[in-house]
Amino acid sequence: MAQQLSEGDLQLIESLRLAPMSISQLGEALDVSANAVRQRLNRLMAAGLISRKTQSEGRGRPHHQYQLTEAGHRTAGDNFPDLAKALWQEIDAIEDPKVRQTLLTGAMRRLLDSYELEVVGETVEDRLVSIQKFFDDRGVPIVIEKNNSDDNLPVLRVLECPYPGLDDQDNHFCELEKQLFAKVIGSPVRLCQCQKDGDSCCSFESSEKTNEKSLQSSPQT
Repeated sequence: MAQQLSEGDLQLIESLRLAPMSISQLGEALDVSANAVRQRLNRLMAAGLISRKTQSEGRGRPHHQYQLTEAGHRTAGDNFPDLAKALWQEIDAIEDPKVRQTLLTGAMRRLLDSYELEVVGETVEDRLVSIQKFFDDRGVPIVIEKNNSDDNLPVLRVLECPYPGLDDQDNHFCELEKQLFAKVIGSPVRLCQCQKDGDSCCSFESSEKTNEKSLQSSPQT
């Protein structure tokens, strides 16, 4: 599951956003004790969000400073949903359909690249389970089930939208997700339920059957 950060953790990360700081500097900036700073730093270093560098100053004790890792810099700040929404509105407002489609295709290609790095497996069922883990790591619950018909085709039920703040625009993103799932799974996918149509979740049905036992044993969120 994605790393859950407390308000204090986020405040410490924000303090390190511009420059490395020592424990005493962090304590002063956050108005907390040195022990409280150490506890937060230990937790965030274990999570890979902060690293420590040691500086020697003459014959005195080494001086430690703490800085954000690349993962920590990605965590700092929370205005990306607003930026994504603004960018989407600008793309959607483009009148030339060819230009708009070119931009959407490029965005889909970049998303697909990130999917393909982590979604692995030789069979459809292996890739379905891998997709489930990919989204679970990002805090997006997905359930893999079989449909209710005789063909027992696999269905991916996306219980929460992966694009919060954008799903209120239209159903472009459900269509985008359908294309991404189809390419990553290696099998055509049908959007059989959509929250924009009043359904409880968005569901995507694969056209290729999977092993019944593998689906039953796949982890559920």
